[in-house]
Parts: sequence; structure tokens; C-alpha cells
Amino acid sequence: MATAKNKRKRRAADKARRHAGTAPVEFADPAARKSGSPPPSRYRRRPEPEGIPPAPWGSFPLVELMVLIGIFLLVLGFTVAEGERRGLMIAVGIGLASLAGVELAFREHFAGYRSHTTLLAAIPATIAVGLLFFFADELALLIRVAIGAFVFVAAAWQLTRVFRARSGGFSFRFVKPT
Repeated sequence: MATAKNKRKRRAADKARRHAGTAPVEFADPAARKSGSPPPSRYRRRPEPEGIPPAPWGSFPLVELMVLIGIFLLVLGFTVAEGERRGLMIAVGIGLASLAGVELAFREHFAGYRSHTTLLAAIPATIAVGLLFFFADELALLIRVAIGAFVFVAAAWQLTRVFRARSGGFSFRFVKPT
């Protein structure tokens, strides 16, 4: 049975640990409690991400400019343009903004910073279904969709393997907002 003096000491040590940013360590083994060393962990500690990976072009805001131009073309396409020009401006605006987002997702995924497996796996699947739509018109719709789904699953599996290798074993990672 612990005395009141020991309880006060333990409370003060716990308070100091909390203020230092570490949680108090609970020991099941009395011998480990006396030695002061924490019990061995079953799980290895993985490194935290350093930050968003830098762009290959340095500090030039290429992605932001692509999004800005894409939004500008979308606004012009919906408000000012007419006829064929309208559809072209809207398509190019969507394409530029999407390309900027995909580039950022690609960079973050392959650096192991944040997983974008679903988005990146949808790209080859969409391309496969589009090619089948134009060049394999004789195939049934269900077969084309099944081929697209297979391409999606294969790409997602490979992208998850790449992310695990780059992130230190995670299959996904939640990053705390700054």
C-alpha cells in the first residue's frame, strides 16, 4: 500500500512529465517500475514526415499558377465565350486545374508524405476505359468496365506497395494540419 508521501511524489512526477509533453508511463512489472526504464515496445516507432516534398522547379509557384489559369478559363468559358470556344475553354480550364492537383498528389504520394492511392489508381483505369471505348467498341460494356476495374485494382495495389516503401511501412498516413 502506497503512503501519502509516495502518492504526492508520483503525482508531482506525473505532472512534470505532462508539462514536458510526454505521457506518464504505466508499468505492470514492479521491477521495471523501480528501474525507471520503460518496458520494451512491441511496435517499432516510425519517423514522422518532414513536410510537404519540395517541387523540382524550386519555389516557383507553378501549381498555383496552373490552378489560377484553370479557374480563369473556367470563368471565361461559362460567362463570356460562345459556341465551340466555350467548350474548349471549359475543357482546358478543368484539365489545367486537374493536372495541377494530380501533380501535387503524385509528388506527395511518391515521397511517402501522404497517400493518394485512389486518385492515382483512377488515372490509368480511366485511360484504359477511354481507350476501350474508342478502339474496342465491339466489346460489351460490362467487359470494358471489368477491364477498367482490374486496371484500377492492379494500379492501387502497386501504388500502395510504393507508398509503404517510401513512408516506412504505412499504407496510409494522416498528417496533422499545421
